Amino acid sequence: MTTGPAAAPKRPPSGAPSAKSSPKASPYAYLEQKAGPDPEAERAVDRAFGDLAAGHVALAEAAAREIAKRVPPPPRVYHLLGLCAHRNGEFGVAVQQVARAIELIGEGHKLFPAFLNDLGVMQRAAGLLDQAIATYRRVIELSPQDANARYNLGNALRARGDHDGAAACFAKAGEISPGYWAAFHNLAGLLHARGETEPARQAYEKALAASPAQAEVHASYAAMLWQAGELAEAGRRFTDALALKPDDGLRLKVAMLVPPIIESTDAIEPSRKRMMAMLDALAQRGLSIPSPASDAAATSFFLAYQGLPDRAIQEKIAQVYRKACPQLAYTAPHCQGDAITAPAVKADRRLKVGFVSARLKNHTIGRLNLGLIATLPKDKIDLKVYATQANVDHFTKAIEKHAPITVLPSDLAAAQRMLGRAGLDIAVFPDVGMDPDVFVLAAGRFAPVQATSWGHPDTTGLETLDYFVSSDLIEPAGAEATYTEQLVRLPTLPTYYYRPVKPTEPVPEVEALRAKIKGAMYLCPQTLFKFHPDFDAILAGILKADPKGTIVLIAGLYPAHAAQIRARLERLAGAEAIKRVLFLPMLHHPKFLALAAAADVMLDTPHFSGGNTSFEALAFGVPIVTWPSGLMRGRTTFGMLRAMELLDTVVDGPEAYVRLAVDLGTSRKRRAALSEAILERNGALYENPMVTQAWLKFLTGAAAGKPPYVSAPRPARPIGSPGKAVAASAAQPSQPPKAPPATLAALSV
Repeated sequence: MTTGPAAAPKRPPSGAPSAKSSPKASPYAYLEQKAGPDPEAERAVDRAFGDLAAGHVALAEAAAREIAKRVPPPPRVYHLLGLCAHRNGEFGVAVQQVARAIELIGEGHKLFPAFLNDLGVMQRAAGLLDQAIATYRRVIELSPQDANARYNLGNALRARGDHDGAAACFAKAGEISPGYWAAFHNLAGLLHARGETEPARQAYEKALAASPAQAEVHASYAAMLWQAGELAEAGRRFTDALALKPDDGLRLKVAMLVPPIIESTDAIEPSRKRMMAMLDALAQRGLSIPSPASDAAATSFFLAYQGLPDRAIQEKIAQVYRKACPQLAYTAPHCQGDAITAPAVKADRRLKVGFVSARLKNHTIGRLNLGLIATLPKDKIDLKVYATQANVDHFTKAIEKHAPITVLPSDLAAAQRMLGRAGLDIAVFPDVGMDPDVFVLAAGRFAPVQATSWGHPDTTGLETLDYFVSSDLIEPAGAEATYTEQLVRLPTLPTYYYRPVKPTEPVPEVEALRAKIKGAMYLCPQTLFKFHPDFDAILAGILKADPKGTIVLIAGLYPAHAAQIRARLERLAGAEAIKRVLFLPMLHHPKFLALAAAADVMLDTPHFSGGNTSFEALAFGVPIVTWPSGLMRGRTTFGMLRAMELLDTVVDGPEAYVRLAVDLGTSRKRRAALSEAILERNGALYENPMVTQAWLKFLTGAAAGKPPYVSAPRPARPIGSPGKAVAASAAQPSQPPKAPPATLAALSV
C-alpha cells in the first residue's frame, strides 16, 4: 500500500526473498549450490525450485512435500516450502518452514545468511516487524556487504516509522551495489516525504541511471515534480513512464492530476474538464487494475482547493476505481447479507469503533482526532486505531494511552482481512481524501456503519461511507446535496481540541522578524495551495491600503509554489509592494506557535479556511479575518467564531475583508479590545465535553440504526456543475487561463 496525493511512494516496495531482491540476481540462482549429502534429493529440490521460479507454485509445493518425506530430508526443502507458503500468502507457515531450514543447516553454512534474510522477509509479511528487523540486523552482522539485507532492513524500518534509519539503509545498499535501482527509488520516496526535494531528485536520478527502463521510477519522479509545481517536466516523465509501461493504474494517476497552485480563476474549469474527460475515457475503455493500492496510488487531494463542489468528480473517480479494481469490493463476514442492516450493538456490550488512518500522528489529522480518541468513554466504546503505516511520535504515544494502535499489513488483501476480522460496529476513516491507502480501504465494508469527517473536508464519492460527520456551526443551508455521504450536523464543532500552549521562552527568529517589521504584521500561515486566486486581490488591497504593513507567509516545501504565488501577487500589487510580502521557511511547531502569537492580524484563506492554525491563533487572542464561502471547507474558522458567539471579524466580500484587516492592523486600540474579547470567549473551542457527548450520541444512535443530527437522507444523484463557483470571485480581472503542459495534455488514456 502507498500514500500521498499523487506522490512518490510513502511506503517503499516490500522486501522479497533474497534470491529475488537484487535486480541483478537470477531467480533462486544461489540455490543451485548443493546443501546436503543426497545428490538425488538435491537434484529434485533444484527441479522444484525451477518450477517455483517459473511460477508453478502448486507443482513446486507438491514436489517439495514428497521430497520432505525422505529420511533425512534435505534442509533446502523446508526453505522451498517456506517460499511456496509465502507465495500463497500463508506467512506464518512460511516463517515456520524457513526457521526449520535454518535450524537444520546451522550458522556455519554458506547458505545461512541467505536463508536468514528470507526469514526476515517472511517475518515482516507475517506482521512480526520487530523480529524481522532483528533478523536483518543479524544478516548484516554476518555479511556487512549484503545489499539485499540492507534494502530489506530499510523497508522494515520504514514500516516501523524509523525514516532516518530506513534512509541510511537504502543509501548504504546503493553504495554497496550502485546498480540497485530499487534502493535509490525507495530512498528518493523517503526524502521526498520529509521535504528534502533536492536530495530526492538526486536519488531518483541515480535510480534511473542504474536502470533507465523502470516505469515506476519515472512515475514516482513525475509525481514529485508535479507536486513541486514543475508541470512540464512532470508531464514528460509521465509520458516516459507510460511508454515503458502502458499501465491502467498509471493512466488513472495521470487522469487525477490537478495543479497544486492554481494559476488563475479562469484556469480552474479547464483543469476540471480535463480530469472529467480523462476519467470518462478511462471508464469507457474498461480498466483493469489488480493491485490498486500500489498500481493506482493517487488521490484527488488538490481538487478541494479550487473552491467548487466536487461531488460529481468524486463519484466519477469512485466509479472508475470500482470497475477497475475488483479487489476493493471487500465485505467483512459480519457485514454480509442481512447483517448490514441489523442493529449492531446489544445493550450488554461496548460499541466496537475503529479509527482507520495513515496520519494519526503529529499532523493535522492527529491534532483534530487525539482529543476525541482520548475522551470517548471506554466503558461504552471499545476503541481501536488501525494505522496504514507505522508512525512513532509524541502524538502516537499519546493516542496509545487511550486506544491500542494496530499497524495494518502493507498488502491490501491482508489489511482487508485483518480489519474484517475485527468485528467493528463502526469504522471511521478521517483522512480518505489525503491518503490512497485509506481510500482503497474505505472502498470496502468493514462495519455496518462507516463514516468520515473533516480531516480532509471534501466528500469522498464512496458508497461505502455512510456518514460525513460535520457541524451545524459550519455547514451552510443545503450542504447535504454536496455530499455522497449523509451529512451529520453535530450541534458542536466536530473536534475535541486541546488548548494550545503559548511558548514561554523567546524565539529568536520570531523576535528578529518583529524587529524587522515596522508596521502591522498580517500573518497568513496556510499552505500555499490554499491560496485561491480570489485571495490575490485581497492581499494586494491590504498592501495598498496599509503602506507600512507586512504580509507574512510560509514558503512550504517547494520553491516553485512560493514563486508562483509571488508572481500572482506581483501582477496585482506591483514590484514595490511585493517587497513587503515575506516568505518564511517552515517552522517547528513551538516556533510556529510563537509566530502566531506575535501576529497583529491573521488572514484566513477564502474557499479553504484555517483549521489547526485558527484554533492556535484564537487561543492567543489573535483576530482572524474570514470570508466564509458556500462550502464547509471555506467556513471552518467561521464555525469557530460562531461557537464563540463573536462574529466581529466575519466579512461578506473582498472589499470588506481589506477594510477590516487594515483597520485592525492599524488601530492598536480596536485590536486590543477584540483580542480581549477573544480571550474571554475562546474557552468554547477547547476541551469541550459537549463535543465528546455529541459524537457518543451519534455513534450509539447510528449503530442502532437511528442516527441523530442527520438532516436529510443521502442524495440520490450528483448535483452541482464543475464550472459554477460557490462564492463570488474578488472584484479583480482574472489572468488569461493557461492550458495544461503540452506533454501532459497529449497523454493518451
